[in-house]
Amino acid sequence: MAQKTLKGTKIAVLVESEFIPEEISAYQTRFRDLGADVHFMSRLWGKDSVTFVSDVVDPGQKAETLTVTLDFQNVNMSDYAAVIMAANYTSVRLRYFESANGKPLSPLEARNAPAVKFFEQAMLDPNLVKGALCHALWLLTPVPELLRGRRVICHEVVMADIANAGAIYTSSDTGVITDVDLVTGRSKDEVNAFINAITSLILKKRRGEAMPSYEAQAQSMRSGEKKVLIVLSSFGFWGEELVAPMEEFDKAGIDYEFATPYGHKPDVVDVSMDPDYIDPRLNRKITSPEMAEKVRAVIDSGVLDAVKPISEIELDTFDALLLVGGSGPVMDMNNCRELHALINQCVDANKLVAAECYAVGALCYTRKTRDPYLHSVIWGRRVTGHPIPHDYITQYGYANVDTKYPLIGPAIPLEYALRDAVGPDGEFIGNIDKEISVVIDLPLITSRSVASSQECGKQIVNCLVS
Repeated sequence: MAQKTLKGTKIAVLVESEFIPEEISAYQTRFRDLGADVHFMSRLWGKDSVTFVSDVVDPGQKAETLTVTLDFQNVNMSDYAAVIMAANYTSVRLRYFESANGKPLSPLEARNAPAVKFFEQAMLDPNLVKGALCHALWLLTPVPELLRGRRVICHEVVMADIANAGAIYTSSDTGVITDVDLVTGRSKDEVNAFINAITSLILKKRRGEAMPSYEAQAQSMRSGEKKVLIVLSSFGFWGEELVAPMEEFDKAGIDYEFATPYGHKPDVVDVSMDPDYIDPRLNRKITSPEMAEKVRAVIDSGVLDAVKPISEIELDTFDALLLVGGSGPVMDMNNCRELHALINQCVDANKLVAAECYAVGALCYTRKTRDPYLHSVIWGRRVTGHPIPHDYITQYGYANVDTKYPLIGPAIPLEYALRDAVGPDGEFIGNIDKEISVVIDLPLITSRSVASSQECGKQIVNCLVS
């Protein structure tokens, strides 16, 4: 007989029709044997109870039923140690929402579906264990920031949706992944391992063991175990797009070294160290005084005084490649054949390649040399970058160019180049309605602009740590 290790614990399970009977039975028996109370709940639409029917796979199979008497909108989430979203198409059904009368339908309304709001509340509580099996993460895709950067596993059917939300799909021999306070499982076949992982987290919480934060997970890496090659432009990189990722690497104990396309000293775009500079497209200041000081400190430290050219870099000396943005990359990254060769080598070796801002353009011109059509390395991929509405009309110029031409603008409208480079099966994602745009299509990470630079650094760390 199992020990009652979860005695006094309540566990919430969200369900709807098309549930999987074996999964529901496992929650009922396994958690009961451990002493926990399992509360099945759903949206009851003002009724005292609703009876749901199971999924039916084989012809002639009889559907099973599950009667639920608890509406999740009427529960106190603090009463529960864990909240689980059931597998299969239950999450799709629970994403149902009613649009406002007389108003155009908007995808943003999906965020307000009651079940989505409920699970969002659970995700925002770091002391509450969350579980999602099989297709369950569909419930969270309307709120992608809750999944961005989380290491998860799910059924292959929803992999693309989860990747679109910014999560990092992670394979596992057990079919289960634990990421801080979130447990995910591939399918119903992993339900017992899934229950074990949830139970383990609940017990850690009960013993008072802190659930590891993002920083704690990253710090568990030994210093120098991973290394990033940071490529900078000699014609002007944007300060924060260097410093913000560096800070994330420092937190994680990840080493890094610097290079430029041809070995010339990298130079910073002056206005990226000016907290009073107003972005002409956003019409607001974009560099905080604190960040301006940090950028100056890096420049003054001398760490960028001596760098290697790409031609002297060996692939096996680093684990990830970061192309820092700014105006300069269009001058010395877009047509650097040595850099293009290095990017191709990284992709072939499944090494991470991240590019920020206008440095994403270098990926457009990196061609697959073994492809008879010389398609871009991002052909068929999902990428972000400076969209047309964000492209500069008032140029902030380049460093190290003839003073007769101090305000040469960006040489390409990046969105057009990216749309062409990804081809008909790829996608350019501008995300102009969002402050942050970082798109993961491993082994590639693309970052739109300055505001996304810290998130880009975090995603690089997450990929290297996982």
